[in-house]
Amino acid sequence: GRQAVALLETTGEWHWLGLAYWDVGLSAIYLGAFDTAREALAHTRSLGEAHEDKRLLHFADIHLGVIHMLHGEWDMGIEVYQRVLASGPDPVTALVAQMHLGYAYLEQGQLDQAIPLLTHVVQQCQKAQLRGPQSRMATFLAQALLLNKCIESAQRMAQQALHIGQLLSYPYGVALAQRALGRIAQAQGDDATAA
Repeated sequence: GRQAVALLETTGEWHWLGLAYWDVGLSAIYLGAFDTAREALAHTRSLGEAHEDKRLLHFADIHLGVIHMLHGEWDMGIEVYQRVLASGPDPVTALVAQMHLGYAYLEQGQLDQAIPLLTHVVQQCQKAQLRGPQSRMATFLAQALLLNKCIESAQRMAQQALHIGQLLSYPYGVALAQRALGRIAQAQGDDATAA
């Protein structure tokens, strides 16, 4: 990503430069290098502002929101995703922002906001055949349903998430679903299954 930035800075390809900075920012998030991520995403954002490119602005904002959430700054993350959604993003960007917003609502315990939004997101992922995200979002919906004392619905949703994760050979999705199923079993008083 840094090599791409260096090469693209000498060209007039501002959109690709913005995407290269975004890639650096995204990679830095996964490495836990949040200062590097913020700096790179700020470049993406400034290019988006300078050229009135909503796509670059949305990409930068969505991942700046991720940084807020990873730091437990849920209110700031929610504000970012609400702003992205209010700005009229394309359908895919809107779905990504809704995914993050639904998760933030879940983590905040705002179940009245989380459950309908996560239900919508799971349906949209299924419709668009985005199976990996569908598995993750179904798990988060299962967690929200469990917290809302809808244990049978939570179990069905977690089983769906597990099934999709297994079909995809998607270890992260499988692990999230197994954790949700463990929590559901624990809520049912079945400690052996939970373990």
